[in-house]
Amino acid sequence: MLVSAHQNLGTDLDMSGSGAPPRNWRGIGLAMLVISIVMSLVLLSIFLLSPENSKVPEKFPLTLSDLENVENQLLLPQISWASDSEIILETKDGNLIRQNLETKKSSLLLNNVTFLSLQMSDHKLSPDLQNLLLVSKSQKVAGVSFTASYSLYNIRSRDLWSLTPPGKNESVLQYAGWGCQGSQLAFIFNNDIYYQESASSPALRLTSSGDPDNIRNGITDWTYQEEVLHRYAAHWWSPDGARLAYLSINTTLVPKMELPQFVGADYPTSTRYAYPKAGQPIPVVKVFVVNLHGPSHTVEILRPDTFEYREYYVTLVSWVTDTGLVVQWLNRSQNLSVLTICDAITGTCVEKHRASSDVWISTQANIVASTDSIFMLVPVKQGAQRENVHIAMLSIQSGSKDSFLRMLTSGDWDVTRIVAYSADNKTV
Repeated sequence: MLVSAHQNLGTDLDMSGSGAPPRNWRGIGLAMLVISIVMSLVLLSIFLLSPENSKVPEKFPLTLSDLENVENQLLLPQISWASDSEIILETKDGNLIRQNLETKKSSLLLNNVTFLSLQMSDHKLSPDLQNLLLVSKSQKVAGVSFTASYSLYNIRSRDLWSLTPPGKNESVLQYAGWGCQGSQLAFIFNNDIYYQESASSPALRLTSSGDPDNIRNGITDWTYQEEVLHRYAAHWWSPDGARLAYLSINTTLVPKMELPQFVGADYPTSTRYAYPKAGQPIPVVKVFVVNLHGPSHTVEILRPDTFEYREYYVTLVSWVTDTGLVVQWLNRSQNLSVLTICDAITGTCVEKHRASSDVWISTQANIVASTDSIFMLVPVKQGAQRENVHIAMLSIQSGSKDSFLRMLTSGDWDVTRIVAYSADNKTV
């Protein structure tokens, strides 16, 4: 048995070593080396050619600072009309471009280097495209109102000078804005209105009744800014630029309320506002028109007899012609409204439309006027249960009272805004 086992073992050994070719270990090693080198080169190429920002950044929650960052905000181009066929465009880079829409030609009015060097926060171009009204050091007061320092910059001569009242070398103004002709402008200092015939002309004081606490000329108080006109400026230029209509708002009898302002400091500050509550007096308002050409002459627009001994609001002032303007009066209960056409030379008014309601009526803030008609929004019953707001036309040709309204639209829908009226095409 031992011999047999030995023989079998020898047979197995002979079978394993006979007939099989030897392995080429050297070739296998060289092949593995080449593959390793190729893979290394591929990985190195991917690493070197990949962009640096290919790595997914870490995600962090947005903060208030992120939302206030200019880089994270949507920047819309600022566009304004220069004429019927030209616009003024402020590019994202800060350049001021004048572009003709018919010829497609553009010209550079002001480059961003000049604008940035002036360190201004805002600008307004004069109607004659010759001067810039520059705003700096603005400080918000309430709502849309603010105080700021203003400068004037001539685009051609590159002269720069401060806009200040007579006798002041430097001052903070409550408002400044261009007129509708040339480079005439008006600004408000200590609640009084000042006028310049051109950007380089001396300032002329138009009002002297301004009081820091109680009387505002040409700008709104808290009540008219937030509840009535919804705007800060309370003056309107006539189409020819020869007259300026403005509100004079007296809050002497209105109780004052202290409202806190959180301005980023450790503690809030308090500001006193004339704030009428139910049963308390409201601001007393008057409408004036001042002549700007020749000797300064101011005319008060006479309110309707209906409001002679009643509290009222002025909800609308709009020029119709160079010497005629629309003024709308509303009683305090807001259930009686009177629309008048007024003569800017004499101050007399003619009632054109009266609206009343058992509850209240909406203030008329959207009126488009031409030399012979007024287009306004009025509520009209559509069926037995609801009212819809539609466009009505009111003729102003006649000098007598005429309250006939011609409805231009109707239906179970509302007109939200009258955009414009074309006198040539007779279309709204």
